[in-house]
Amino acid sequence: MSLPKKGSRIIEIETGTYRWLIRKKPTYDQGLGWATMTVAIESVKEDEKSVLLVNTGIYHPDNWVKPNQTAVTPSVIRKMILAAINDGWEPGASGPYQFNYQLTVDGSED
Repeated sequence: MSLPKKGSRIIEIETGTYRWLIRKKPTYDQGLGWATMTVAIESVKEDEKSVLLVNTGIYHPDNWVKPNQTAVTPSVIRKMILAAINDGWEPGASGPYQFNYQLTVDGSED
């Protein structure tokens, strides 16, 4: 799996350069407030196919039921990447696979 370049953002941190993406429109479950927002992150290197999926623990800003005022900034994305690497995510792992990770935006891990 690879993230599209269109609509994604690039972040450079000490462990490398990554592309991240938040879905523009909420899924049906996210729209109803049944599911929280997910951030997809991957290394920009062509040979590194591992994708990190981070469940943020916050509602999608465009949900239809519950208001949300929490912003996902590059510093939050950096924190997500570093925490996932510390917990075992290997961006350079061989073969395409995804690593699911739970990290709430306020910084507390579940």
